[in-house]
Formats: sequence, structure tokens, C-alpha cells
Amino acid sequence: MPVVVLNAVAGMGKSVTLAQVAAIVGTRVYSGTAAPDPEAGLCLWDVPNDEPCQALPEAFVTGKSRIVLAKRPDVTVQGIDRAGVYGSLMELNSRDLAFTQQELELVLGSTLSATRFAETGGWPLLIGTTQPSGKQMARFLQSEIAAPLDHADLVRLAIAVAPGRNTRVAMPNVLPDTFPETIAVDLLSAVQAEIAKRCKSVATAVVIAQAYESEGWLPEAIAVYHGAAQHDLALQTLDRGQADFFIHIFGADAFDRVLAGFPEEFFRAHETLMICKAMQALKHGYVPLAQRLIADWLGPASNDPVAIFAPNSGFSLKFRAFRLIMMIYEDVQMTDVLLKHVFSLLEEFPLDAHLARGSFYNAVLEFFARNRRFAEAEDLARRARHHYQLAQVPLLVFYISLHKSIVRLISGDAIAAFEHAQMARAELASVPFDSPPDKRLLTLLLACIDYEGGKVEPLARFLNLEFDDFSHGEIWPNLIELALHYGSLALSQHYSTLAARGFLDRWRVYQLRNPGLAAMMDLREVIVLQNGNRWQEAAECLAALPLRITRAWILANTDELARLTDRDELAAALLWLRHLAFEGPKRPGLTEKLGAISGNPLLTARQRIGVEIWSAYCHRRLRNLTAARAGLLKTLETAASLGAVAPLTEERPFLADLLDNTSIASFLDASTAARHVLRKMRDAGTIKGSMDRSNGLTRQETRILQAVCEGASNKFVAHVLGLSEATVKFHLGNVYAKLGCQGRKQAIQAAAALGLVT
Repeated sequence: MPVVVLNAVAGMGKSVTLAQVAAIVGTRVYSGTAAPDPEAGLCLWDVPNDEPCQALPEAFVTGKSRIVLAKRPDVTVQGIDRAGVYGSLMELNSRDLAFTQQELELVLGSTLSATRFAETGGWPLLIGTTQPSGKQMARFLQSEIAAPLDHADLVRLAIAVAPGRNTRVAMPNVLPDTFPETIAVDLLSAVQAEIAKRCKSVATAVVIAQAYESEGWLPEAIAVYHGAAQHDLALQTLDRGQADFFIHIFGADAFDRVLAGFPEEFFRAHETLMICKAMQALKHGYVPLAQRLIADWLGPASNDPVAIFAPNSGFSLKFRAFRLIMMIYEDVQMTDVLLKHVFSLLEEFPLDAHLARGSFYNAVLEFFARNRRFAEAEDLARRARHHYQLAQVPLLVFYISLHKSIVRLISGDAIAAFEHAQMARAELASVPFDSPPDKRLLTLLLACIDYEGGKVEPLARFLNLEFDDFSHGEIWPNLIELALHYGSLALSQHYSTLAARGFLDRWRVYQLRNPGLAAMMDLREVIVLQNGNRWQEAAECLAALPLRITRAWILANTDELARLTDRDELAAALLWLRHLAFEGPKRPGLTEKLGAISGNPLLTARQRIGVEIWSAYCHRRLRNLTAARAGLLKTLETAASLGAVAPLTEERPFLADLLDNTSIASFLDASTAARHVLRKMRDAGTIKGSMDRSNGLTRQETRILQAVCEGASNKFVAHVLGLSEATVKFHLGNVYAKLGCQGRKQAIQAAAALGLVT
């Protein structure tokens, strides 16, 4: 081409290239401000950086003479564009002048070229440099590369070199495609220094903030506005950036920085900021703080769901939509009337308000899942996912898969839970920012799924290394139920009852931040005590709970068990039935009660597995081996199809006794599925044999010893077991003889050593 332009930033080898061409053709490089003479043959012009230059003579533009000129992108030479229109122009930029690894290989060889390319990224200025980083390099990069860029290119460069982002804007066209890691820190420092220098002017700061926003980097745009004390413009940008979902789009760290930049007086004056501040409290796990913030702002009615969602309540749509999300964290029990009013929100959202609609379905599905209405929850999850995908917010799509996996796991379907967890893993990987709390949520979920399959180590590792950080973050009730269930189960089965109760006590600190979770923790502690063979203490704890479902209620009702709808009441009923099955499996009417509650449509698959095992246990004690064998086989095959070992593990006190029966064990051995799931339990060390005879004690002797270990007197034991004190003393004498003990104290020590109590 008649006109060849080397249009590149400093350090790309423009001047060296001209000098090499001059040596080849036998001419010199011209560096003045006046255009070279077209009559001189091939002209080589190194255009000055700081002085205005004359236009290209017509002879070059029309192709009558030839010229090769080198200039920086910010330097203008009139006539170049006209040469392009005439078809006389060839332009080489920084990307063309950067070396490829193959080009370096021609000179350096394959081994050294790979190393040098990794160190320099092919930037000519670095290839011959012995010290490619440091303050001097940072100053050079600022003055020679960052400073000449216009505001838009400077912002693009700032985005390209920003650390910790998965998605990056391409480098400005005036730079090579990549930058070498050896100067990454210096280039970032240079760009930040140049932006800070320009932002001393408010007008320039506004232009730079607008450039950030045009590239989709709203947190950085808002930070620039804050730095220039343009908080109104910052708020407008926050609103344009879907303020209610800003934390999900840009991450918690960016959200915290954005809010920290607003003056305190801005919060009470703007609804957007008050909602954001309350959301910030929820995300950090402080539900009462969020409640206090909105109550101070809008009055006590703002914490009354009935008042908020009543027709013509006076609260804005934005606030009501946020308040629905907040109700998830509060563990609010939604009535049918309240649910009807809540659903009226959908009529107010525009059809294309995908984030608002997705979050509505997301919030409501949590209430349905909590009430064990899994079919409705599944449908709502599909709707939420659809809207979140249209909104292109991968973190919210991840939450839907996470929700679905947790619900499946709580219900007892570990195989489906694993499939949804794998989807969640892929979706989290596509989130354009790092989110450690969400990684911990996924780690816990995967560890619980592994535990279902008989793998203990991942959950034990999580409880030891990551639990504290997890418990101080954002947690909603279904997630707490997951953590409480699996954490206490693993610790009680593989460590001790003391460790499991200590785990629950740590959660009671969280309960202070969310009082609605007290019953969930208390009920879980009862299970821990039962599994630790501390049945008397468990019954006392259960009786102390402020619930209408008591031992007397259970004994007086059968059909009503099939109609219980409250989550906590249903859990309490199951625990009382479990206690009655262990205490008196031959009690008249007990198997009928177990059958009634097994028919409750809100029972999860996990809970139903437990009920069926207790029923089989009672049938065995009633010498109905046919019913015991058939029921237990059905239960084990169901557990195998769901990939659920943990529900069986929790029923070890009953399973061990059932499996000790030769007739039952041989019947189960004929089933491949039953053998498979029992082998998993044995491999995990959760079943070892009969709890009655493994230590030479009968079942009655074991129960009496366990009661004594809890501190019960002979009189109390006799009352609970329906025996005379003389019979209790007789059994205790047999216990002492079989264990080689001289009295109560030694028997308690022996029981602990043998694992009969924890």
C-alpha cells in the first residue's frame, strides 16, 4: 500500500521497526513535524508525539509516492483517513505488532519462546527488559499507555485488567489482546492512578462513570460518583441497575461498597436505599436488624404480614415485593388468606419484570416446600427458573437449583437431589463474580448428599473447617433444617451425643437472630437424645416443648395423625410415636397409630421410612414376623431406589434389633436392593449387630441399664417399664453379673465403654 501506518501505543516497537526497514532499503528515518518530501522515494516518518504535524502531501494519499509512518493512537495526522477512502492505506495496530509465540520460536527456540511469551504476552517492550515490573514500570505504563487513552478506552482497559472477574471486557483496540501477568499489578496501578487523576474534575468523573455504566460495570460507576460527591447520580445508577437485585447481579462485596458510599441521611429519604440496607442485614444473617430498620422507617405495621399484604394497604409495590422475600428468613407460617393476598402481587408486575416475577415465585415456593407441598413447590421453581434465565442472572438460577436439591434431600430423594446439585454447580461456575458464601452452601449440600450415600468424610470436613463461616452468613429455614439434620446426625453417629448437642447449642446463638427457629432446634435435640439411648431425657425435653402434640394427645388420637398439617406438630407427633415404639412396642393400638401417620400426605419419604421401620419393629415384638419382614423389605428397597442411607442410619436403635433376627435377616438377604443398602450401612459403620445381645444383655436389661445411666432410680424405672421394683433389681443383678461389675457406678462406666450410652 502507498500509505502504511504503524498505529500503536508506546513500547510496541514502532521506531525499531522503522529503523530496521531503513537499514534494509538504505534510507533514513525522518522525525520532524513537517511532512516528508514525496520526491525522496520511500519515506519513513516517525511522527512526534507532542507537536502538531502537517497533513500528508497529496502524492502519498493518491498513491504516487510511498510512505511508512509510525504514530501513537492519540496523535492525528490529516490525510490518513482520506488515504483509507482511496484504498491506499494499510494500518497495523498494537495487536499486529505484538509477537506471537510462533514468531518468538523462530529466534529463541521452542522451550525458551514458551517461557518468554508467558512472561511478556508478546509485548515488544518487555521482551528485552530485565526488570519487567516495579514503580518505574508503573510510571511508564501510566504516562505512555494509560494517559494517551481517551476516557472510554481508559475505562475499557481498567475493566480488562481488573482482578477477580470471570467475564471481562476486551482490551481497547489500541492495545494487544492480552496483557502479561508480569505487569498485571503495575498496569492495574497505572490505570487506577490515571483514573483517579482525571476524576479530580467532577465533569470528567461523570464522563468516566458513564463509561463504566455503558460497559455494564455499575458498582465502579457508582464508586466514581461517590468519589465526586455526586450521590444523586449514584442513586440513579443504582436504580437503573435493578437495586432490589443488585447484590445478586454484582455480588455481596460490591453491594456493601455501594451502600457504604451513601451519606447516612440518604437512607431515610429514599425507599430504594432502605430496602437495600434491610436486604444487606438479611444477607449477613441478621433478621431482627432488618425488622428494626423497616419498623423505624415505616412503623410497626411494616413487620405485620397481614397488614402489609391486605388490599389497599398503602405500602408500595417495591416494598411489598421485598417484604415477601424477607418473610422467607423469618420463617413465617402463611395462611390461605395471606397466601391469596400475596398472589395478588403478580397482577401488579409488568409481564417483562422477570426479576420481580422470578423472585415472587422463588419466595412462595419456599413456603410450599416448608409445608411439605412439594408438587406445588416444584411448579413454582420451574416458573422462577424461567424468569431468572430470561433476566440473565446466573446466581438466582443457581439458587433455584439449590432449593430444588435441598427439598429433594429433605424429602429423602438423594438421587434427584444429586442431579439438581450438579446443575447448581454448573450455574454457580457461570456467576461473573466470586461468592464464597454460595460456594459454602453448595459444599454443604454436596457433603450431605455424600452422607446419604454412606460417605462420612466430606460432611465431617465441612463441620470441622467451614461450619463457623457458614453459620454467620445468609441462611433460610430449609437450609437450616438441612444443616441441623445432617450435622447433628453425623456427630451423634460418628462422635458422641455430647458433640451433637454442642453443635445444636452453637445454632442457638443463631436462634437469637431468628427466634422463629427455636422449635426446629428443640425437636432435633430430642432426636439426638433418642439416638444416644437417652430416652428418658428425650421424653422430658419433648414434653417441655410448647406444642399441643403431647404424649397424652398421641395416646388419645389415631385418625387425627393422618390430618396433621403443621410442620412442627407433625415432627413432634413422629418423635412421640418413636418414643412409644421403643418404650412399649406391644402397646395396644400403636401399630394402628403408625399406620395412620404413615398415610399423612405431608409426610416426607424420609419420615415415612422411619415410621415403617418402627412399625416393623413393633410387629417383630408382637411376633408377627411376616408383617415385620415384608414391611422392612419394602422400606429398604424404597431407600435403595432413593439413594437414601441416612434415614436408615438414624433408625439404628430399631434396625439393629430387627436385623438380629435370623428369619428377618435371611428374608432380606434374598433382595439385591436390600443387601446393597445394608452393605453401605455396614461399610459406614452404622450397623454392627443386635443392640440387645451384642454385649450379652437382653433387651430388657439393656433398657434398664440405659435408664440407670441417665440417673433414674429403681422406682422410676419400674414405673416407666411397667415392672415391679423387685423385678428391676433382679434384672440389675443380671446386668452386674454379665458385665462383671460390683454396683451401679461400675455398670455405668462399663455401659459407656461398650457404647450403650454416649
